[in-house]
Amino acid sequence: MSNLTGREIRGYELREQIGTGGFGEVYLAFQAAVGREVAVKVILPHHASHPDFIRRFETEAQLVARLEHLHIVPLYDYWRDADGAFLVMRFLRGGSLRNALARGPYGLNAASLLLDQVGSGLALAHRNNVIHRDLKPDNILLDEDGNAYIADFGIAKNIGAPGEGITQPGALIGTADYLAPELAHSIPVTPQTDIYALGIILYEMITGMHPYQGAAPLERLLKHLHDPVPIIPGLEPEVSKGVNAVIQKATAKDPLQRFADGLAIAAAFREAIGVMSQRLTSRIFRGDTQRDIQIAPSPSTLSDLEQQLAQARRMDDKRRMFQLYSELAGRYHDLGQFNKVIDCYNNAITISRDVGDRRSEMIWVTHLGNFYAGRYESYQAFQLYKLALAIADERTDTLARGQILYNMGLTYADQERIADARRLLNEAHRLFEETGEVDLINQAREQLDLLG
Repeated sequence: MSNLTGREIRGYELREQIGTGGFGEVYLAFQAAVGREVAVKVILPHHASHPDFIRRFETEAQLVARLEHLHIVPLYDYWRDADGAFLVMRFLRGGSLRNALARGPYGLNAASLLLDQVGSGLALAHRNNVIHRDLKPDNILLDEDGNAYIADFGIAKNIGAPGEGITQPGALIGTADYLAPELAHSIPVTPQTDIYALGIILYEMITGMHPYQGAAPLERLLKHLHDPVPIIPGLEPEVSKGVNAVIQKATAKDPLQRFADGLAIAAAFREAIGVMSQRLTSRIFRGDTQRDIQIAPSPSTLSDLEQQLAQARRMDDKRRMFQLYSELAGRYHDLGQFNKVIDCYNNAITISRDVGDRRSEMIWVTHLGNFYAGRYESYQAFQLYKLALAIADERTDTLARGQILYNMGLTYADQERIADARRLLNEAHRLFEETGEVDLINQAREQLDLLG
């Protein structure tokens, strides 16, 4: 394929070739219709016309395009024609994690933040039955502030010659340096396949080198199959055992022994290095608008509460259903049954909409946003907070607006976006002063003081 710089294709002006490989090329392009820079991946015609690729392209592109998450590179557009296949994505100026590692290892706190971001993106993908299978520093892109975004889901890795990622009988999927043992045995992939690669990447972030650095390619493959990842020496005594335990669990040879998902490994690493977010415990949404759905915990068993909910549904007793969803969400959360927590909140939101109760809808949407924020799934949290904020503005509810902005500020703080966090917390503080909520005024001031 000749260099396409200077050409305009379907409204995208290809300005500069920024990457090339066996599958094709990547260009920095300008989309005049919306005035933004994008990255356009052009897949060579002889790859794009491969029968396996043709069969998968549309389905996988649609699937990846639906992975809406703050830390997954969004796929804006895609098509296939006689000139090849084209994927249009967000352009990120910070390079890749591979580029960043060439400048040296990450500190533990910085590694933890990046792990939170990548882990939350993987968790969303896995819930949507998408497994990356080729996670590596080259496929983790960075913005100018160093925030991480997972790239190259699903599509490009399924094309090319054997050894370049095509899914063929007997062919390895993924990159050998990050290859989970089960892939070498042609065992079906699971989310734990990505967790293994993430464990290797975490080791690399902390040490600045691959755990099997210096080994020949075949030797590295054999080490992935049979040898545990080396213990990282030189860490501070108070964190050494915990950090190494996280990496050993993530890279266990048996997939069943690894972490359940990306959120779990991120949480375990935060605990290992002593990063316990005091901010997460102070998200708020209270006031007289919340009385309708909050009740004191009852002595009933979980089974009793589920039976009471079934009865309330039969009687269409929406007030009682609100109460039970509130308590059941807390019980399920304590048991780690997070999908059921989400179901409780979503069901309560649906009931609120059915009866036209915008106040209750706002409250439940905010609670669900708090839940996602507590699991470091910031994209979902922000989408819900924005919806709740729109309802608060519709109702001219100044107190609710302040509380939602406060929670959004804490979520920015969790991402270490300090300027954004301070801006929203200051606005929340102003609104609390306007409504005379002394406790909330003090709470907002405490959070601002924590930010420095």
